[in-house]
Amino acid sequence: MEQAYMTAAEAAKKWGISDRRVRLLCSSGKIEGIVRTGRSYQIPREAVKPADERTLRQKDIPAEYKSLFRRIDGKRDELLRRLREGGFCLEESHKEFLIEWIENSLANTGNDLSAEEIRTILNGYPAEGRPLRKQLEVLGLQDAFEWIRELAFGARLSESQLSEPQFPESQLSEPLLLKLHGLVLMDRRREGGRYRTRLVQIPGTEDESPQPFMVPVMLDWLFREYAEKKKKLHALETIPRLYMDFQWIHPFSDGNTRVGWLLANLELMRAGYLPVTVGADQTEEYYQGLKSYYGGKGEAPMIRLVAGLEEKELDRRLKETER
Repeated sequence: MEQAYMTAAEAAKKWGISDRRVRLLCSSGKIEGIVRTGRSYQIPREAVKPADERTLRQKDIPAEYKSLFRRIDGKRDELLRRLREGGFCLEESHKEFLIEWIENSLANTGNDLSAEEIRTILNGYPAEGRPLRKQLEVLGLQDAFEWIRELAFGARLSESQLSEPQFPESQLSEPLLLKLHGLVLMDRRREGGRYRTRLVQIPGTEDESPQPFMVPVMLDWLFREYAEKKKKLHALETIPRLYMDFQWIHPFSDGNTRVGWLLANLELMRAGYLPVTVGADQTEEYYQGLKSYYGGKGEAPMIRLVAGLEEKELDRRLKETER
């Protein structure tokens, strides 16, 4: 299919900035895929306005991520613009995501409910012939996701309220974590919201987790360190680290991966991004990211995985709302 382009003047009108500003963005390499002919620029029609550099100046961003984060932030900002103008329904997006996330989450727990069965349960009907325990797992994940949405957006969950998104700050804490775990393990009330009492193997390594008596102390350290780092570092760098450090502590006997992604998605939504999920085709990359981090080779693979998942989700929603 032939690439569709727009002129600098058309881009300026679309993005609400001056023609001169668009040309400056083109000449400085901030817009990908442009074609220059003499003094004229042809800009891909699906291109979005790059993120405002002023929003990134207060963050310490490694050079290897600057271009990636700038591109993703530009797409995030464009989707938020469409949300404000009524061209994007966040509620529907989250409903679709919820089904995908639950299906991916349950795939690793031995729960073989299909996407259609999950959809039936979420609509308030039982999946005939399926064990109650498996259906309660779905309802628990639904309640947990709905709760982090409330934490991210406050009481503004109606369409009119979502037209002016804000992202309140509140600290991650032990009570929040234990409530999330209790919701995730809705089918096992005695286990939900309780820390493990034995050593377990850390995913992606051959190492054992920290001693059980250290779990509360290490979680307190993690949440405090994260609160400090997110003041200085970009969200797409701090959130993958938060997730991996949480998995290393591995506070529960079961449900750590699901709770870890709930924490990560809570922080992504607070920062204005869309929630993400690791599908079957990214499983190997996911474990390689954990292995690299825990093996002392760095966090870059997981950061790029999460950033890639976010960009993919943004591209998907932008394409759906393209005018």
